[in-house]
Amino acid sequence: MIKKILILITTQFFFTSVFSQQEKTISPDLYDELKLKGKLDPSIVYSFPLLNQNAFIQKNKPAFHQIDSVGLGSCSCIVPLDSTFNIAEFVGYSPTNDYRNDDASTGPKPIPFTFNFYGNSFDTVYINNNGNISFTSPYSSFSSTGFPNSTFNMIAPFWADVDTRNAGSGLVYYKITDHYMIIKWDSVGYFSNQVDKKNTFQLIISDGTDPIIPNNNNVAFCYGDMQWTTGNASQGINGFGGVASTTGVNVANGINYAQICRSDSSGYAYDGPYGLNDGVDFLDYQSYFFNVSDSLNIPATAYDSICDTMIVVSNYVSWTVFVNAMEITDLALMNIVSAPLGMTFSIDTLPSGLRIQLNYMPPQTGNYQLKIAYWDSYNPTNIKFYEKNLDVQSVFSVGISAAKNEKVFVNLFPNPSEDIINVELTNKLKIEQLIVRNINGQVVLTNNEANRFSVKDLAEGLYFIEITESENKKYFRKFIKK
Repeated sequence: MIKKILILITTQFFFTSVFSQQEKTISPDLYDELKLKGKLDPSIVYSFPLLNQNAFIQKNKPAFHQIDSVGLGSCSCIVPLDSTFNIAEFVGYSPTNDYRNDDASTGPKPIPFTFNFYGNSFDTVYINNNGNISFTSPYSSFSSTGFPNSTFNMIAPFWADVDTRNAGSGLVYYKITDHYMIIKWDSVGYFSNQVDKKNTFQLIISDGTDPIIPNNNNVAFCYGDMQWTTGNASQGINGFGGVASTTGVNVANGINYAQICRSDSSGYAYDGPYGLNDGVDFLDYQSYFFNVSDSLNIPATAYDSICDTMIVVSNYVSWTVFVNAMEITDLALMNIVSAPLGMTFSIDTLPSGLRIQLNYMPPQTGNYQLKIAYWDSYNPTNIKFYEKNLDVQSVFSVGISAAKNEKVFVNLFPNPSEDIINVELTNKLKIEQLIVRNINGQVVLTNNEANRFSVKDLAEGLYFIEITESENKKYFRKFIKK
């Protein structure tokens, strides 16, 4: 049984997650000042005065700001913003300013389907600005805790101190359909009013019947570019350090919970859901699907940032798969069902998880399949499968001509780049075509008869470029978009 912590019974919005004896209405500016100085009293229920009687009603939809940061070719499950999304109407903030806020929540939003959260059914949702949703009460807590936790009933794709008051920050959006709800934090900044780094992430909940979340799961965490972890009031400095952010789900009973990571730094460091704090870049363009309808256990999950089909355009490919048991008391287990001949595996044991490094040198073009069975120690009979199809379209050594295996006369500059990259053939032959592919082998850019191209609209990361010159020779290079 989920413990009810707080009930919204008036038109005021209570800024707390625990019962208290006092209530106090203050201005957002005063709240901000107390927060910066660490002088918020935990025994007081803080509320903001409503600006008008229609603060819950959005008669004219505010101007739509699309700041999607997911790059071309990404396999994140993030759904692009369109006119079917609404800006989240945070209580106590103005619709004329797109409800930009710090630490606020919406009122309870009815959903037309039943969401099953560890055996408990809900048909209303609170959207909390600080990277989570809840069902029994709104939450304003800006410093996260790890899970399990005995106070908070929440689903948290990224519980941290989100602050959208700066006009340079994106906003929080939502979309409700007959079978699912999407909540999207789009290029949002952090406290206090900081926008030098921004995060894009999304939560989907469903009744388990819609294919937007595959395999009858009912929760999806979807990530774009993640750049910060911690606000200033949580001891963060320039978006990092201090109190780590939390990614996971939690029922306030100490039994039902799951954690993916806690992040307090940049970089890709990750040692499982319950190890040391992680680098937030580990979440970039990741997708997590799981089922929280079981009242006892969430099955193990396996994930990477690559599509179901990996398009290979080189003679070597390497990637990492993580298998996590979602509870700290469980172990993750796996077995290779089938794999291409010659593929090698390196398996590291993490706290409640496994890290599998895969390396493969395809002998020739064609399709190759990998299948891994995985499960957790709680229920060894609940076996799931990680499957990957490798579509090897060409086999070449990067930096070597595929035509004659001869030395390439190609310069790319600047590299890395965030805007324009110039291509120079030192043999002075004319460039006929440029083709840029992402790490999944998907074509993200083509350019004919040009010796320069723009990478401004590409997501940060590693790319391959195929250069065809006037004698029909092909050259291949790598570059980094920063």
